[in-house]
Amino acid sequence: MGGCFIQRTLWVTKRGALHHIKSSITILLFAVLVTFLFGCNSKVQGLINRINNNVDKDGWKYVGPLYKGNEYDYHQLMKEDGDTIKYLHLYHNPKVDTILYRYVRTYTDSTHMYLIGSDNDAFYIYREPNEGDRELEFITGKYFYLYSTSRLTEGQSCYYKMYADSLKTIKGNDLPPLPEISCRK
Repeated sequence: MGGCFIQRTLWVTKRGALHHIKSSITILLFAVLVTFLFGCNSKVQGLINRINNNVDKDGWKYVGPLYKGNEYDYHQLMKEDGDTIKYLHLYHNPKVDTILYRYVRTYTDSTHMYLIGSDNDAFYIYREPNEGDRELEFITGKYFYLYSTSRLTEGQSCYYKMYADSLKTIKGNDLPPLPEISCRK
């Protein structure tokens, strides 16, 4: 059978040979792409199945690996649910087999964009005007948001870490700045 294939290939014109090669390359690239997508999706689906029940686990579209490093892999998924766009960011440390995740839902109406974010057991909710000053107005989780996005000083971050359980539950937008404390024990 292999001889027949070789014989047929030898009788093809130059133009046909080029078409034959292009077709073979296209099929090969398609096979590699499908293998990659299904391989990544099944691995990421396994990670999704391990996170808590606050996150719906069906219908996610794999956006891709955003970072692959020695310590952790970072994957992003997206899902459209009516007028809401949801994002799931997975941080997986394969060495100690731990998963951290950030779950974000956004919704936009005629005047504001609303964002609900959850990191493992903490979450924040804010709204942002579509026009004008675009200043965030927090409903809950302002201190957690400031800490998780590195917007606190070193002393404020130490204070947050010390009292995180209480600070995660504070609601409102007009909150006093966190006090500065020494990080040394």
